[in-house]
Parts: sequence; structure tokens; C-alpha cells
Amino acid sequence: MKKSIKQFFSVFLSVCLIFSCFTFGGASVVNASQEDDRAQLQEKLDDINNKISSLEDKDTDTEELIDALKTRLDILEEQYNAAEQEAKDTAAKVEKLESSIENNKITLAQTQEDISSLEKDADKLQAEFNETYVGYSKRMRALYVSGNLESVLTFVLDSDSLSNLLTRMEMVASVSRRDNKLMKKVKSECDAIIKTQNELKQKQEDLTKTQNILISDTANLKVQKVNLADNQKEVQQRSEEIDSQKKDAENHLNKIREVKKTYTDLQIMTKNEIDALDKLIAEQDKKYPETTTTTTKPSTTKPSDSENHNTTTTTKPSSGSRYISMTYPCPSYKRITCGFGEYYGHTGCDFSTGGNVNQKVVAAESGTVIISRDITCNRNTCHRDHHGGGYCSYGRYIVIRHDKPNKSGKTVYTLYAHNNARYVSEGDYVSKGEQIAASGSTGNSTGPHLHFEVRVGGSSQSYAVNPAYYLP
Repeated sequence: MKKSIKQFFSVFLSVCLIFSCFTFGGASVVNASQEDDRAQLQEKLDDINNKISSLEDKDTDTEELIDALKTRLDILEEQYNAAEQEAKDTAAKVEKLESSIENNKITLAQTQEDISSLEKDADKLQAEFNETYVGYSKRMRALYVSGNLESVLTFVLDSDSLSNLLTRMEMVASVSRRDNKLMKKVKSECDAIIKTQNELKQKQEDLTKTQNILISDTANLKVQKVNLADNQKEVQQRSEEIDSQKKDAENHLNKIREVKKTYTDLQIMTKNEIDALDKLIAEQDKKYPETTTTTTKPSTTKPSDSENHNTTTTTKPSSGSRYISMTYPCPSYKRITCGFGEYYGHTGCDFSTGGNVNQKVVAAESGTVIISRDITCNRNTCHRDHHGGGYCSYGRYIVIRHDKPNKSGKTVYTLYAHNNARYVSEGDYVSKGEQIAASGSTGNSTGPHLHFEVRVGGSSQSYAVNPAYYLP
């Protein structure tokens, strides 16, 4: 019996395997909607590339060209995000399939054990029934030969005395009880055999179903792993393309900045750099509780970057409005020379200081300094050509978590980048308008300016909003 079951399933599973190859071999990681989105983005990219080529042929650095370069970067970012989402979706499919395969392997093993146990039970029940059936058959033959009911009556009525009659009736009743017991035993054993056979049949069906799912999932997993590798490769290619186009746009922008003296950031920060900074700021945010402040501040008349001058105490938030109300972070230069989102990845606004450094930078509102650091890199391993003041990225930068929420009750953070000097340390409590730094051009900077960011509801760059909404 066991051999015949195995032969049946071997044939069935081989058919399923052949079917699954045809079914899953050509599976695609993207659906029709995703394909349409891809095609539309590529069409937009082709159009803007043609426009940029036309403008470049005119050999002029116009605002129109700058806008076109920004648009191209926006489209590339959309493509990057789409590829990244597809990679995440495929990774989720792979994880789900691997979990399903593991669970079904456990189920398969348990079902096979159950079938083996039921087969043993069935064999044992059949053997017991065979013995009972032999006795049952003999009794049925005896009743048939004796004439059944008629012979029993004759046996009783032929009694020659009352005592003999009672004795014979007791004998007939005893035989009848034994017959009833035998019949009940036969029925009980038959029921047990049928129940076991039904359970065995159900387990065999479960085994077939689990085997079918397992084979399908295994075939699909191979396809999804290939798709995942392709997705990850595309994400990397998109990232490299964005970095390359950033440099191209930067070259054009620099020519205009030099003429107008409106310096801003270099567009060379990668997503990995941004993610690393976000992680650091989030860790620092947890490090300093909301109520931790400092009362001792270094003198701002003489630049100093000491990290161990403060005394930590607990103070109440500054008086005034319960909601955040900012002042200009660079009081001598209040005109925004490069706005929020003016080019790809610009999540703040810039206050160009007209070529001047060491201009006063103040806290836009009261709060706790959670970051006051310099971003440096190893010149032997860094492939960047530009290191403003010997620094990278935000250069010498500060992040403040403010003690007043916005009107929606969300926590607000501000970031001050490219400073020439920092006058506050991590953990310090600062008041609105208090000097925290001197402006400069450190890190990814094209010239002296202050890069100012406002982040609402979270400390990472993804929470950045237009600072103009919060400034006077």
C-alpha cells in the first residue's frame, strides 16, 4: 500500500514540476501598472535630455538650462525611488516565499509521519477484524445450517419438563447475547477501519496539496531571487546616474553663482551619506532628553570649539508663545538666495553672505543642541575633489531640537551648516537669537553662506519643510 502511494505521488509531483516551470519561468517582478510608470518616466527623461542637449548646443548657461537640469534630476530621483520600491517589494516576496517553504516542509514532514502512523493503525485494525470476521462467518454458517429461528423454537418446545424448558431457554438467551456482542464487535471494528481509511485519504490529499505548494513556491523563489538581483543592480545604477548628473548640474550652476555671488551647496551628497547623517541625528536625539539644558555658555567674543565647557541642569522653556516662532538664523543676511527645493535634493534654504565669512549665526528658536560636529573624511579614500575648508558634506554643522512645537503639536528641528566656527556643544540649551556659530564655507559649499533647514515631526531629512513657512 505504501509503495503504491509513493509511486502515485512520484508521477503526480513530476507533472507538477513540469507545469510549474512553464507557469513561473517567465514571471516578471513588475506588473502592468509599474511598466506604464516606467515607460512614462523614461519618456519624460528622453524629452528633457533632448531639451538639455539643445540648450547646451547654444553654449550658454541660462536659467532655462538650470531648470532643465533640475527637472532631469527630479525625474532620475523618481526612477530611483521606483526601482528601490520594486526592490523592496521583491525582497518582501522572497522573504514570504522562504517562510512559506520552511513552514510547508515542516507540514510535509508531519503529514508523512501521520500517514505512516495511520497506515500502521489500519493494518492493525484489519488484522483484528480478520480474526473477528472468521468467528462471525462460522456463526453465520451455523445459524444457516440449523435453520435459524425454526430450529431454535424446536429446540425449546421439545423440552420434556419445565425445568428442562427453562434450562434450554437460558441456553438460547446466552447464545443470543454472545451473537449480539459479536455483531457489535464486527460493527465497531468496521467503523474504526472506515474512519481510519477516511483519515488516511484526507492526509494523502493534504500531502498532495502541500507538495504542490512547495514545488510552486520553490520554483517561484528562484525567479524572485533573480528579479531581486536585477532590482538591486538597477537601484545602484540609478544612484550612480544621479550622482553623475548632480556633478554636471553643479558645473553649470557654479558659473552663474560666481557671477551673482549667490553661493550655495554643492550637489554631491549621496543617499548613503544622507542616510548615515539621519541615523546619527536620530541617535543624538534620543541621547538628550527634552528637559536637559545647560546654563553655562562659552564666550562668543572669541571663537572656541571646546566640547567640555557646559554644566547640565534642568530649566524651564523660554517664556513667550507656546508655539515655535523663529527669527532669521543669519541676522545680517535675511534674503534667501537659494530656496527650498530650488534644485534636486536641496532640503533647506541658503543665505549667501556676499563673499563674507564669520557672520553671526543664531538659534532661530530656543531648544537643545543635539548635534555640534565637524564632518571630515579620509583624504586617501574619499573620491571627492572638493573639501570646503578641509571638511565634507555639511562641514561644521549644528542641529537644535526646539522646546516649542509647531501649531500642530509636532517637534521642530533646525540645522545650520557650512559654519566657519561652532560656539555651542551637544547638550547645550540655547535661547532664541543666541549666537551659536560663525558663518563660513566648510564642506559641500560653493562659497560663504549659511545653509538652514527646518524639519518638522522627525529629525531625518525626509521631514524637511520649507523654512520660509517659519521665518518672519
